[in-house]
Parts: sequence; C-alpha cells; structure tokens
Amino acid sequence: MKTYALNDANMLLAQASRPQVERFFYDGNIYVIEGSSDYADLPAEILALLNGRQATTPLRSPGYYPLYNSGEAQARYILHPQTELNTRWIESNGTAANGQSVDVGKAARVYSNPDAIVSRVEPTDLKVAGGFRGEIIQAKNYLVFGTTYNMGIAVKLAAWDFINAPDSEIVIFQIHQSEDVGDFSGIPPFFLCVTGSTFTVNHTYATAPKNTTSPRRSTVCTLPASADTWYYFTFRINFNPTGIGALDVYLNGVLVGSYSGPLGYNDLRGPYTKVGCYKAGNFPAGIASREVHYKGCIVVPATADYTLPQIYEDLQAIN
Repeated sequence: MKTYALNDANMLLAQASRPQVERFFYDGNIYVIEGSSDYADLPAEILALLNGRQATTPLRSPGYYPLYNSGEAQARYILHPQTELNTRWIESNGTAANGQSVDVGKAARVYSNPDAIVSRVEPTDLKVAGGFRGEIIQAKNYLVFGTTYNMGIAVKLAAWDFINAPDSEIVIFQIHQSEDVGDFSGIPPFFLCVTGSTFTVNHTYATAPKNTTSPRRSTVCTLPASADTWYYFTFRINFNPTGIGALDVYLNGVLVGSYSGPLGYNDLRGPYTKVGCYKAGNFPAGIASREVHYKGCIVVPATADYTLPQIYEDLQAIN
C-alpha cells in the first residue's frame, strides 16, 4: 500500500499509482490499495466502514495512471480503453449521440473492451454524408493554430481483408477541420488511413479564409500494414494554414516522415480529434467489415512536458 499526506501535490501522485484497486481518504492521508493484502493495514475506522468488503480488480490498467497523470491536466484529448467512453460523442450507423454504440444505430460499432477501444463498419450500415463511420469525437477540444502538439495513437487492424479489396481506403484517425459557414467539408487537414496493406499519413491546407473546393492532399509517408499487429504512431504537429506549420511522424518510436509548410484550413477555430473508422463511398463487393482496435489516443501541447517517447511508452503499457 502507498500512503500520502492529503494535499494537492499528492493527489496527483496518488492518482498516478499503479496498479490501483481503491483509494481511501482518512485523517489527513491518502491510502492507495494495490493488492488485497493491503486492506489489513488500513486504519480501523476504514475497515469498520468496509465491513469485510474488498475489491480484487484494479480500477484501471497499469498504463492508465501515468498516462492520466502526465497528460490530463493540459490535454486536448485523451482516450483510453478504461476511461469513460460513454461521455464521448459517438457517430455510427447513421446516428450520433453520447454513449456507447449500443445506443447509436447498431450495437458493436464503437465500444470498449478491457484492453482496446473497437471501431467497426460494415457494408450494411447506414451512411453518414456519403460514407460509413464509427467514430469517437470530442469536438470541443479544438487545437490552437500555431501551437505545437505531441500526439500518439496505438492501432491494430483486426481481421483485416487485404485480398478482396486491396484498394479500399479506410481513414482510421484524423484531425478534422472546424469549417466556417460555406466552407467545403471534405478532406481533413491531417489523417491516417489504410489502403490495401499500406498505411499513409496525409495532410492538406488552404490559405484562403473561404474554401469552396476540395484541396489537393499530400502524403508524408507510406508504411507497410499487417493485420493483428499493434502499431504505435506518434506525431509532433503544428497547424498553421497561413504560415509555416510542421509535422513529424514516428512509428514505434522511429522518425519515418516530416513536413514543413502550410498545414490546415484558414478557419475561425482550429481542428479537433476524431478516432475511429471512416469509409467514403461504397464498400467493394465481397467485403464483410472493417474493424480497428485502439489502445488509446493522446493529444497534449508540447509544452506539457509529456514527450513523444513518454507517450509511446504509456501507450505500450496499456493492457
């Protein structure tokens, strides 16, 4: 058991402890229970209230606590399999709402299991604006133009069909623009997608305040993609549509691509994070589904002292 004096600084330390079964506050102290044997060392007053009850399962996975402690205070976006997924805005199968997708269109489209967040789309789903989607959105966390962010996402292509549809592109992660009235709503300024057995990291920009046509997209890098393998992408990104933006792409901790120049759309508000599958147009014949698993997604300002190697480490620790 870990014991801390009850103060603001130690609240964060206590939250970061792992694994953690329960926390108790009593007589100026914080008691962090890490295993069933710790209960015997609790003050008698707490034991009397528990009346023999003990928890046996950690509240969060081992990776959750350092992830939360490192990034949440200044985070623009943090998603973890065991965080409160039902507080997110979810779009799937033609409908959108707060909560897991058992309440949004069809069940088992966007949901959380103990070790992953799952997004799934099928040809029988209803379309949204001409495409299929199962996405988790927190649109209020707009990114600020000219600010550098550190990002990380862990993805696994589950039961992916590379044979029957080698050219079927699926977007699996994106930072979407916040269009002004009358703007073209199409290609996001930054997105990770899978085409055949290849990952591509893509970007685009438009410098004019009013954008009525689809801008040309550019690819920063292409990488081989396989099914049932965890891939850890981290990014350092600065959206600046009218000046010099920047994008560095890392895969499993290794720099694999960079871009410097205009990045993003000249909108009143900055873009926001969307996690999940998006398939434009129709599925090719013979495709049963597309399913992506996510260990987590982290977006924090680079000034938060939460480095890309730390994000990579924390994503790996989620299990």
